[in-house]
Amino acid sequence: ENYLRKSLDCIINQSLKDIEIICINDGSTDNSLKILEEYAQKDNRIIVIDKENGGVATARHAGMKVAKGDYIAFVDPDDWVDTRMYEEMYSISKEKDLDISICASYSCREKNGVIQKSKGHYSLKGVPKKYFNKVFSNEDVIDDIFKFPATCWCKLHKREFLEKNNIYFQDIRVGEDQLFFFQSFIYAKRIYIINKFLYYYRKNRKDSAMTRKNVPNLSAIQIFYGIEKMLIESGLINKYKIVFINKYLDKAISWIGKVDSYHKEEYYKEFSKLISHIKTNYSDPDKSKNWWDYFDCSMNDNYFWLKLKIYLAKIKCSYGL
Repeated sequence: ENYLRKSLDCIINQSLKDIEIICINDGSTDNSLKILEEYAQKDNRIIVIDKENGGVATARHAGMKVAKGDYIAFVDPDDWVDTRMYEEMYSISKEKDLDISICASYSCREKNGVIQKSKGHYSLKGVPKKYFNKVFSNEDVIDDIFKFPATCWCKLHKREFLEKNNIYFQDIRVGEDQLFFFQSFIYAKRIYIINKFLYYYRKNRKDSAMTRKNVPNLSAIQIFYGIEKMLIESGLINKYKIVFINKYLDKAISWIGKVDSYHKEEYYKEFSKLISHIKTNYSDPDKSKNWWDYFDCSMNDNYFWLKLKIYLAKIKCSYGL
């Protein structure tokens, strides 16, 4: 409730007026629903859906199910956007018949009531320059897919494209948009970058899903299995297996060094099953790609030691040691 009005104000004041604003109250226990209803009384473009708490994925799916617009965008309720954001993204998306358009985002932290903006990963600074000022496709980005921001909220998606390819969020506690991102990028035929900062992502909100430490978090492992299942069902596992294993095994390993001590044993047990699964099912004939065959770790390795072990495994793999 402390951030919701700021978020709603920038949306209802968008320069693009012909929009529907779908607000999902996912079982909030504060005054969020009351605020949504107050705004809905004043703006007939607002649709309020009140549901039992089910998590971010179920909330977004509830909104997607009732959306009627040509394009769909997502805004987290503690974030805010430039009032020109959707006019600019919609205009370019219509003009170029895009499946996905992407804008740059500021990472924002609040300190003593002052918002500090920084140009982190979501600023698009890691995206190769060859993708700017042109329409590109899924085939163009196979090796660079993870240089793009994996979040859904800095993008505008064509609704028909999402529905045709059954693109959805994974129902997990955090990282639910990893599957959505990967799936959309392996199907999109027309993608374009709008090199403007239009979204403001709040990073340090107290009690956000990303900052809760006292809940067991197997999301990094669940993301791997979720994407693997999607690739197998779509018949694309052989095409993308090296790309996706490189990214999501690395992420799952890193979490060994991040998970709190109370849940570390549980996480490591599930990770051991994952690495065994990968070594059994993904030993490519080209041994120079199977760095996971050279990787080993212990439950008590810290984050930096794990990163070093990943690096050494890749070195050993490349030299066939």
